[in-house]
Amino acid sequence: MRKRLLLLRHGQALHNPRAEARRAAGCSFDEFLHTMKEDDALDADLTPLGRQQAAAACNSVDGGAASLGIELIVASSLSRAIETAALAFPEAAAAGSDRFISLDCLCERSGWLLNAKRRPRDELVSRFPAVGFELLTETDECWTEELEEEAACAQRGYEALLWVARRPESTIAV
Repeated sequence: MRKRLLLLRHGQALHNPRAEARRAAGCSFDEFLHTMKEDDALDADLTPLGRQQAAAACNSVDGGAASLGIELIVASSLSRAIETAALAFPEAAAAGSDRFISLDCLCERSGWLLNAKRRPRDELVSRFPAVGFELLTETDECWTEELEEEAACAQRGYEALLWVARRPESTIAV
């Protein structure tokens, strides 16, 4: 079966502005992380700019997001990723929790920073009722006090791709 994946990164979140500016100016990865730590917030939400970025993400496509024929949206379990997907693909997101699913294994590198720790499942269900959270545990079991090794993050990404590959849908936004 042939699949078409639309990959989208989340819009700017509360912990990003200063760290991104420092990274663009050439700081090291460690300095970048420490700047994010200074602006850290649990499961950081999108900034107003991040919401604008998300809403504009598919505007350049002829016919907008509706023309893409998205059958399934899969987002990480971080609020900024869920909100980005909902704003970028509003028609698909409105289809309901069997067509908009959240997965922990799609989260970025976990640990150390609170912005990489998701809210409890019940809180996510309350905030985003149109999203399916059935595959999540109540608490974030990926997050630890230590920064996750790159290899472990890559393995989670691989598991997410395998999960997507096994889905019956042919056009999936991730």
